[in-house]
Amino acid sequence: MSRAGHAVLPAAMERSLDEFGPLGPVFTFLSWLIAVFLVAVSALALGEYVASTAWYRAAVGRRPFTRAG
Repeated sequence: MSRAGHAVLPAAMERSLDEFGPLGPVFTFLSWLIAVFLVAVSALALGEYVASTAWYRAAVGRRPFTRAG
């Protein structure tokens, strides 16, 4: 995300400044933040799912968690 931001954001900021005036870069920055948080939340959800699968527990050698012990 960082490398993509360095490659895309400067041109996008300039274009939005020309098109929308002073609020253009704000719109671009907010769009970028939404993209970053979407990636972060997706990674958290995917990690939760993978950690709860049987094949992952078998790969790391752990038994499933139970409340009874």
